[in-house]
Amino acid sequence: MVKPWRAVAERRGFRLLDRQVDLIRGGHRCVDFLASGPTFLDLYGELGEVNGFWHATATTWIDTPDSRFSLSTAGEMQPPPRPPGAAGFFAKVVVRLMHKLAPAAVPVAMRAPDDLGLVIDRHLRELMAVAGKPVLFEGDPLEARFRQQERDEASA
Repeated sequence: MVKPWRAVAERRGFRLLDRQVDLIRGGHRCVDFLASGPTFLDLYGELGEVNGFWHATATTWIDTPDSRFSLSTAGEMQPPPRPPGAAGFFAKVVVRLMHKLAPAAVPVAMRAPDDLGLVIDRHLRELMAVAGKPVLFEGDPLEARFRQQERDEASA
């Protein structure tokens, strides 16, 4: 499910660092972890009760004189895959409500793999608008990224 989206990211300079496949109810969830310079890109897909590509998240950590923070940009498959019946209808209502409550955080709509470029472009624009230096992790970038995420979660 993630392969055509990963191909677009690779054409944009991202390289595959790792893939994580987890068992979920009725199937599997796959996350491809990619990176390009200081930016990480996670691509999520599922095979199971609901099949398909779900979303992409681009994340870059920024150092400023006062702190370190992460800048994230999300892209969401449109229409997103949803479970059939009442659960799918309820999920649709909740998503619409959340988008109305936080319009600045609405993910970039993606209908085809090439739309992943819109997520990457938006992330780069937001990155250029931030006053700070992007963090380039040393050593194993994926391991360093996960350690930074754990520090972020512990401080929140």
